[in-house]
Amino acid sequence: MSSSSPFQSWPTLNWKEIQFLCKELTPLLAGRTIEKLIIPQRNWLAPSTHTFNKNEWAIRLSNNSGTLLFGFRQNFPYFAYTQASKIQSHTQATRSPFDLAVSKHIDGNRIQKLEAFDQERIFALWLESKNQSQLGLIFSFIPNHPEILLIEKNNRGKLLILSSSTLSKDSKKKKDFFTITKNPNPPQQIQIRQSLKSSFEIFYQEIEKNIELSHFYEILSKTEKKLAASKKNIETKLKQTEKSLEHLKAIPPWEQYGHLLKAHLHSLPKKIKTQFLELDDYKSEKKIKIPYDVKLSPSEQLKKFYDLAKKHEGTLEETQNQFKFFKKKIADLNALFLPSFQSLDWKKLDEVKNLLPREKSETSQVRSQWPGRSFISVDQFAIHVGRNKKENLEITFKHARGNDLWMHVKGKPGAHVIIPLPSGKSAPLETLLDAATLTIYYSDGKNWGKTEVDYTYKKYIKRIKNSDEVSYTQNKTLLVTIEEDRLQRLLSEAK
Repeated sequence: MSSSSPFQSWPTLNWKEIQFLCKELTPLLAGRTIEKLIIPQRNWLAPSTHTFNKNEWAIRLSNNSGTLLFGFRQNFPYFAYTQASKIQSHTQATRSPFDLAVSKHIDGNRIQKLEAFDQERIFALWLESKNQSQLGLIFSFIPNHPEILLIEKNNRGKLLILSSSTLSKDSKKKKDFFTITKNPNPPQQIQIRQSLKSSFEIFYQEIEKNIELSHFYEILSKTEKKLAASKKNIETKLKQTEKSLEHLKAIPPWEQYGHLLKAHLHSLPKKIKTQFLELDDYKSEKKIKIPYDVKLSPSEQLKKFYDLAKKHEGTLEETQNQFKFFKKKIADLNALFLPSFQSLDWKKLDEVKNLLPREKSETSQVRSQWPGRSFISVDQFAIHVGRNKKENLEITFKHARGNDLWMHVKGKPGAHVIIPLPSGKSAPLETLLDAATLTIYYSDGKNWGKTEVDYTYKKYIKRIKNSDEVSYTQNKTLLVTIEEDRLQRLLSEAK
C-alpha cells in the first residue's frame, strides 16, 4: 500500500498468534479430508462481476466442515478458518503451475495437524503419512517475502522441497531441503489480538473486510491515475486540434477561386503561361489574384480548385467534429467523481472504470507492423485499413493471415479492413461495429446512411485473375450507420 493510503495494512500474524492458531485448530482439523484447493471468487466489483485475488487460496474441507483461507501477497499474508461462510470457487481463475502441483498432491488427503515453528512466523500443514514419507505445506509469513512450499518429509526427518510459490522453473529442477534461519531475537512483547481470541469466525470476518479494503484502495488508486492521464491526453489532443483549425482557416479559398475562374472561363485562352491570374470579381468589383498551374488548361484548373475545396471542406468538418468530441470528452471526464475510500462503493468505482480507456491486452498487440492506417477497437483489438488499391492488395494478401477477419462494403469499391485475431479468439460485436464504421468511412461512404458491410475470414478471399478485385465466400453481413461518436473515438486514437 502507498504511504498516503488511509488504509493501514492488516498486521501480519505474529509468532504467538500463529502458535495459537495451530494449537487451537489442530483438534478441529485433524482427520478432516481436503476436498479441494480452490481460488476464491470475489463479487465486489458489481453484482454480475466475479473477480479473484492473485496469491490467494482456499482449502475446502469435505462434508461442509469448513474452509481454510490463505493469502500470500507481499506485505499482506493472512490465514484464517471459517465454518459458517461458504467460499465459492472462481472457475475461470488462472491457475499457476504451483497451484496445480499442490492441488494434485493434497486434494483428497487427510489433515494430520498444524505445526508452528518455535517463535517464527512459519507453520506447517501436515497430511497423514503415506508409505515412508509425509507430505505437507509450509507457510512462511515474513511480510516482505511470504512463501508457500510443498514439501515431503522423508524417514530421516528431512524436509525435501517439491515445489514453491516463489522459485523459478530452473530452481525447481534442483531438489533442495528446507531449513530455517532462526531469528536470534524474536520479539517477546507481542500480544494475541482480541478478535482471534474471541472466535475464528470473528477473526475471519475481520480479515475479509481488510482484504476488501485493500483491494478497493488499489483499484481506486489505479483509477485515479488513469483518470488524470486520460485528462492530460485529451487536453493535449484538444490543443492539437485547435492548432489544426487555425491552420485550416489560413488555407486559400479554393471554392471562391473556382467560382471566379468559372465566371471568366469563356474568355480565357486554352494555354496560359503565367502562374497567377488577376480576374474581376463581379460581386466586390475588385480584381482578385488567384494561383494557376501552367501545366493545366483552364477547365482542368477549375476542376482542381473544386477538388481542393471539397477536400478542404471534408478535412475542416472532420477536424471540427474532433474538436467537439474532445471538448465533450473533457467535460465528461471532469464530471466524473470517484467514490471515497470510506464508502466502498464498488458499483460507482466500476462505472468510472468502464468510462476510462481500457488497458491494452494481448489481443491488441499487432503481430507485424502495418505501414498504413491502424486503429484500436473499444475491446482493444487492432484494426488495419487499406486506403487504396495498392494497400488493399498488400493488407489482404501479404499482411493478413487465414483466420483474421476481413471486411468490405457490400457491392461497392472501397477499403479492405483487417482485424487480426489471436488463435482461438473471436471478435466481439463492438469491435465488428468499429471495423465496419472504418470500412464505410474509408470507402467515402460517411453520408451513405444504412450500409451493408460484409465480413469473412481472410482464408475465404481470392484474387480475381488479371484483376485488382477479389471474390469471397462464407461471409456474414452487418447493416451499419456511422455513429459520429464512434467514428471520432476511433479517429482520435489512429496510429
